[in-house]
Amino acid sequence: MVSELVGESIGKIVTPVGYDGSAFRPLLLDAQGRPIVLAGNDGTVARALKCNSSGQLEVLVSGKVPDSELLDGLHSSAFVLKSGDTMTGALTLSGTPTVDLHAATKKYVDDHAISPGTLLKNVWCPDAPPAAANAKDDEFDDASFDTDKWTAFDPGEVLTTTEPAQGACLQSITHAGDCIAGQMQAITNDPFTMWCKVSGLLSVANYMTFGIALWEDGILNPATCDIYIFGVLVTAGQYYITGRRFSQYNSWAATTFDVQYVQPMTSLYLRFRYTGTAWEMDFSTNGLGWFWRAAVAPAFTPKQVGMFVDNNGTGVTARGIFSFFRFLNFSQNVRTPPEGRLIHLYG
Repeated sequence: MVSELVGESIGKIVTPVGYDGSAFRPLLLDAQGRPIVLAGNDGTVARALKCNSSGQLEVLVSGKVPDSELLDGLHSSAFVLKSGDTMTGALTLSGTPTVDLHAATKKYVDDHAISPGTLLKNVWCPDAPPAAANAKDDEFDDASFDTDKWTAFDPGEVLTTTEPAQGACLQSITHAGDCIAGQMQAITNDPFTMWCKVSGLLSVANYMTFGIALWEDGILNPATCDIYIFGVLVTAGQYYITGRRFSQYNSWAATTFDVQYVQPMTSLYLRFRYTGTAWEMDFSTNGLGWFWRAAVAPAFTPKQVGMFVDNNGTGVTARGIFSFFRFLNFSQNVRTPPEGRLIHLYG
């Protein structure tokens, strides 16, 4: 900054000079006699000056950043600091932003803003409760397992059923050999679709299975009825989707399929569809796209359908978690999404 102006007398001519902090330098004046540049040491390097409308010298801009005290008292009225300063007038931008960090004009924001309550999109959510629930449906979301709706199947006396925040938890205590246990509801011999979302909590000593099941008659003949299971089979480090028949709760009879999964299954959607002649089995990883796995025509007519867990692990407790249970009084097509509902996302 130029702190003062002095004049050197040469006859009647005054040569203006300015002090740039270290020495006096000659000044170049404009037509009105206002200093506009300060010459360098060699007389050729010009340093720009700024004057106000009264011709008073305000700022000397040089290639060297001046000491902070030289700017005291000047920036607050004439300039805006990059940090911590306040503008006293409106800022006008040259146009709309083109990159992420550009400032945006008010008009641009007004044109692109979403008003509160504006619908952004509808998202199909298979886990959401249906708008019209079937009497057999259960969302397992009230922290109390509904024993009026469900009948326990537990001839081996290994089952404990709770309803934590995660869903219905079917827990089977330590057992040597198969021991099917579960919760079931009565059905008629009419076409239907039932499905659920399952996951497992376990320490595997041998293997465990959990999923959905059909009972020949688990109420009148719990210890001798046929059972068909469709679920997730977990061994030590291996995962399968399996379909199996038991001649009673602890006697394996036949395996329809075991499909190994190459990665751990944190959750899976399982579905039975009865067409009137066969029981179709589908599975899904997201509840939207379903994969047909098999169709069976059991020698028995099932009286109950529901959820099961089978613990074949000695010294461990197996737990199957069921996020929901859904039932429709007709057989769906394999590509049809299950009965969830749209989730409306608003701005």
